[in-house]
Amino acid sequence: MAISGLVITHGAPQVAPQHGEPAAAPTRLDTLVAANTAHLSAALRALTLPTGASLEIGEAHGPRLPLVVETQSRRHDRDVFDAIRSLPGVRQVEVAYVWFDDPELGSEPQESTL
Repeated sequence: MAISGLVITHGAPQVAPQHGEPAAAPTRLDTLVAANTAHLSAALRALTLPTGASLEIGEAHGPRLPLVVETQSRRHDRDVFDAIRSLPGVRQVEVAYVWFDDPELGSEPQESTL
């Protein structure tokens, strides 16, 4: 079994207000980022996952969308990672956490090769 915590960055980057500045009212860029997030979330839910795999989509923070992917093997984990990376609008996929439970290696967490 493999469990991966990923963070997808998509669309145009947002500019954060400087310390002490008030947050700006929603802009056209904010609207675009929200639309990109909705489109990407739909594309993620439409992915054909390997048997026994699951994907959980977290709450978006601007153009960043966290995911948790659970698969039955390292190979399936890599296949899902590659499928996510190839989706339209995905600029970057960051690996925040990976845990492998491989009976041949024991149940200790293994370092990712992603």
